[in-house]
Order: sequence, then C-alpha cells, then structure tokens
Amino acid sequence: MILWYVNPSLEETYQALRSFDVLGIEAKYSADTCFLAFQSLRSPTAQVKDIFYALKITEILKCSHDKLDIIE
Repeated sequence: MILWYVNPSLEETYQALRSFDVLGIEAKYSADTCFLAFQSLRSPTAQVKDIFYALKITEILKCSHDKLDIIE
C-alpha cells in the first residue's frame, strides 16, 4: 500500500500511518514525508501539536536523522 496525500496535515498523515500500523499494513512512503516532518520540527513557528505529530511520524517511519540539524 502506498501512502500518498496531497498536502495533508501532520495529524492526518500520522492518523493514516497509525491506522496502517494497527492493521499490520506496511506503508511505503517517499523521503518527502520524513523531510516534511523534519521541516516542521525546524520551524520556529511550529505549534506544539505539529511538533508532536512530526515526532510520531518520524518514529513510525523510522526516518533517518543522521547528520540532520533539526535545531539551527
């Protein structure tokens, strides 16, 4: 199953990933999903809710964060 939305919120993305995880469906994703989550973590204007969902997304997808500056 391929996970692909057009401009979903972080909350919607997390809910979809969590649903797949609960159902035992392996979601395929692009590196863009991890990039968007990390981008949200870097944003100085990010809401706490968005930071929460971005962290949950990176956890589910096991996004690689080696050599990535989240905080500038």
